[in-house]
Amino acid sequence: MNEIFRKLETWRGYRNIPRFNKNVYVADILEELAEYLRAKTEYDKIDALCDIAVFSINTALVVEDDILEANEFYTTSINEIMRMIVEIKTRLDTEYIIDITNIAFSIMYQMGYDYKMCMLETIKEISSREQDPLQKQEWLLNGASGKWKKDTSDEAKAKWYKADYERCRVN
Repeated sequence: MNEIFRKLETWRGYRNIPRFNKNVYVADILEELAEYLRAKTEYDKIDALCDIAVFSINTALVVEDDILEANEFYTTSINEIMRMIVEIKTRLDTEYIIDITNIAFSIMYQMGYDYKMCMLETIKEISSREQDPLQKQEWLLNGASGKWKKDTSDEAKAKWYKADYERCRVN
């Protein structure tokens, strides 16, 4: 997991993203939950779960390797994530954020995927994207604010990596 933490730290630094705040975190997690609930394929579910973990790890920033885990005994309920988000809305509790990450990892585990390999694939994918040039200039001048936007020009899209979650399957 330390490799995942280091890669996400590098990713945040390169993109001028400071520690995530509570309101941005809740909005991003709700967006990813909606993607998970709308997902028609396993790939889309794994992608949404990895994004939930990325946002959670980037928000907590204090997680320890031995705290994050996936196993068959951990709750695997999206409803439990939604319940925790309601709690986080009123107070930012790192324990809830860690629990949300563990639930996402456990769901991946139950689906037959190695969550660490899935996370590394996700980090490769998000690292292949550049920031929208206008937003990048604005952030350099005024500091980061709002949601990070990717450059969607054809030239930028040609460099995007697509996560290969199939290679992360364990059974």
